[in-house]
Amino acid sequence: MHRFHFDLIDGRTLVRDDEGVEAEDLSCALEQARATIEEMRASGDLSDLAGRWQLVVRSESGTVLASISLPELH
Repeated sequence: MHRFHFDLIDGRTLVRDDEGVEAEDLSCALEQARATIEEMRASGDLSDLAGRWQLVVRSESGTVLASISLPELH
């Protein structure tokens, strides 16, 4: 298992994920991220995150592994 962190950024604001989640690999971590984003959208928690927001996935050491525009996570 590996630890992945999911930060939200819009070019000016960074919402850093210091806790992270454990997943077998990047693909599994991205599946968890998609499910979480959909839950947050359904509950209205992401209503303010329209536009240029991105989900940046990084390793425990801080290496950026993926960057995904929030509109792509449907």
